[in-house]
Amino acid sequence: MEESKIDRPKGEHKKYLLPLLIFVGVLILATGAWWYFFVQGKKSQQSKEIFPKKTEVVSVENWQKYENTKYGFSLLYPDNWYADPENQEKSTIVYFSSEKPSDQETKIVGTKVEVAVYQKEAKITLEDWIAQNQQIIQKTADKSEDIEVGGISGKKLTYSSPIPLINVLISPTKNYLISLSYFGQKDDFEKNKDLFAKIIENFKII
Repeated sequence: MEESKIDRPKGEHKKYLLPLLIFVGVLILATGAWWYFFVQGKKSQQSKEIFPKKTEVVSVENWQKYENTKYGFSLLYPDNWYADPENQEKSTIVYFSSEKPSDQETKIVGTKVEVAVYQKEAKITLEDWIAQNQQIIQKTADKSEDIEVGGISGKKLTYSSPIPLINVLISPTKNYLISLSYFGQKDDFEKNKDLFAKIIENFKII
C-alpha cells in the first residue's frame, strides 16, 4: 500500500522561514550587544585598574621661600599665595594664604597655613602638650597619625569641624615646638590639600 503524500500549498514554507530568519537575526544582535557591554566593559575596567588616572604632580620649582632665623626653620610656599605682611624672619607666628589677607578680614576664604612656635617646659613631651591643649580647647582630633617633618618625628592631627583643619606638630628642641596648621573652606581645603603636603615635605630645620 502506497503512503499517501501530503501536498503543502506552494509558498507555505516561506511563511515559517521568515520568522526563523528574524529570530536568528535578533539572537545575533543580542549576542553582539552582550559581548560589547560585558566583555569589552570588563576589559575597560581592567584597563582602568592597570592604568589608574594620573594625579597632577605638584612642582615647587617656582615656589617662594620663608626662613625663620630665630627658631631655625624654613619652608616653601606656592608662588601665587600671599605671605602675611607682618611675617618677619624672627616671628613667632607667620601666615600664608591662597587669598589676599585683606579679603579674609571678615570671613575665612580660600585656605590658610599658620606656622606657630610655642614655648614649653623641657619635661613636657609632645604627646603631653597635645593632650593639655586639646583639653583647653575642648576638642579631640578625629584622627591622629605619626609623621616625620624635617627629619623630626611628630604628630598629624585632623579635625573635621567647625572648619576642616590639619595640624602638624614637631618638637625640634625640649623647650619649644612648631605647629603647622592648614585650614579653610571645605571646597578650597580639599582642592589645596596637595599643596599643604608639599609645604610639609619641604619644611626644614636649619
